[in-house]
Amino acid sequence: MKNQNLVIAEPEVTMTIEESYYYITDILNFNDTSYLEVDFIQFLTDQEAIKKVLRRNNDFDIEENGDTTYYVPDGYLIVNENPKIRTFQLTDSTSYELLQFYGDTLIDFKDKNNAFKRVNHIPYVIVTENGKVKKLTEIFIP
Repeated sequence: MKNQNLVIAEPEVTMTIEESYYYITDILNFNDTSYLEVDFIQFLTDQEAIKKVLRRNNDFDIEENGDTTYYVPDGYLIVNENPKIRTFQLTDSTSYELLQFYGDTLIDFKDKNNAFKRVNHIPYVIVTENGKVKKLTEIFIP
């Protein structure tokens, strides 16, 4: 069997949206540059969340008197209707607002395994410019 050399290509930045909510699904490192693979989510609160629940018709109880009570657990609703993964590039000038509640407030994204343990399953607001992350803000969820 012949030994094949694997060629790893630089990740392609796939989104240029300026600000939105995301889950970080993976961290890629290429030539000393880190990239985030992210899944766009909707982070809805209060009336926005209730309207979404009303449209989805899945989180409600009908009381004995016929009234309907809709539930928005913890006052927020995370909706992920599009499974497409997008890629953003981190830069030396990316700023971070991380909550001490979830652990360290500094993340070394070049250490993929430890960084991913820190960011997995937590929503973020990511502000970008031309596909590069300007600011990454962690969202508190009760």
